[in-house]
Amino acid sequence: MSSLVPVKGNFPDFLTPVTAGPDFEAGLESILSAGQTRLSNDLSAAFARQSAPPWIRKLSNGDRAALNKLCDTLRDYFNTAIRPHWPKVHHQVTEDHALRTRHLTTGGAEKLFNSLPAPIKWRWPVLETNYPENRTLHLDGRGLTLIPSYFCFGNPITFIDPGLPPVLVYPAHKATNGVRPGGGRENASKRLAALLGHTRAQVLLALQTPSSTSGLARQIDASLASASQHTTILREAGLITSTRLGKAVLHSLTPLGRELVGTNDQPGAVAPGDHRGVSRPGPRRLPYLADSAG
Repeated sequence: MSSLVPVKGNFPDFLTPVTAGPDFEAGLESILSAGQTRLSNDLSAAFARQSAPPWIRKLSNGDRAALNKLCDTLRDYFNTAIRPHWPKVHHQVTEDHALRTRHLTTGGAEKLFNSLPAPIKWRWPVLETNYPENRTLHLDGRGLTLIPSYFCFGNPITFIDPGLPPVLVYPAHKATNGVRPGGGRENASKRLAALLGHTRAQVLLALQTPSSTSGLARQIDASLASASQHTTILREAGLITSTRLGKAVLHSLTPLGRELVGTNDQPGAVAPGDHRGVSRPGPRRLPYLADSAG
C-alpha cells in the first residue's frame, strides 16, 4: 500500500471518492466501480515521475483481480487500524462540518472561507493555500466541495486532475468538549428530554450537524410535517436558526441552542505536517463561487 499511497507525493484520485459519503463500504463500492480509463488516467498522473510496481501496472490496465485485492486490503486495514477509533473520527469530522455550516448560514461564503484553518487564506475573490506546485484551478461554475478530514495534516489536498469536480480536503479541527459519542450523548438526551420532550430533544441533538427539514425527519424517524412543526417551535424559542439555501431550508443550532446541548464551536489547533508535501510549496489559487461552496 505504501507504494500506492506514499507519505509524501501524489496518490491516485480514484482513492478519494467524493460522492461516497461517510460510509466506508460505499467508498469501496465507488473504487470498485472505477473503469479502466479512470484507473489508467489516475495512475499515470500519480506515477508520472516514477516507475510503477508491476501490481500497479496491472491495476492501470483494468485488472479486476488487482482491483478486488486492493479493496480487500483497504477493508482489512480499516477494520484493524481505523474502525476501533471510528467514533472519534466520525465525531471530529461531524463537528467540523457543523461548524463550517454555521459559518456559511450566519455569514455566507466569506465567513466560511475565513474560518478555514491555516495555511488556507481567503482574499476575495480567490482562495489560496500552500500546495506542492504553483497552479490555478478555475471553478468555471462547478462549485467547490470542502471536505474536512481527520487524517489530513498541515497543507490541504485536492485532485491531481483539474477536470474532476473541484474539492479541497483540509484538516478537521480538533473535537471540543461537547457531547461525545456514547454515554455523554445519552445523558444529554435524557436531560433535554426532561426539559423539552423526547422528540424536540432529539431534534436539538441531531442539529449539532446542520440539516435540511427532510434530512432531519429521517434522522429522528418522523414525518416531514412533524419535523417542520418541531423546528418552528424551536426556532421561535431561539434555539435554532433556519436559512434557505436554494430549494432547501437548512436548520442549525443558535449559540443558545449549542449552550443548552453542551457543545462548543471553537476550533482547536491543527498539528503541523504535510500530506502531499515538498520542500517549498507554493500557493494554489481557488477562485470563489459563493452559491456553490459546500
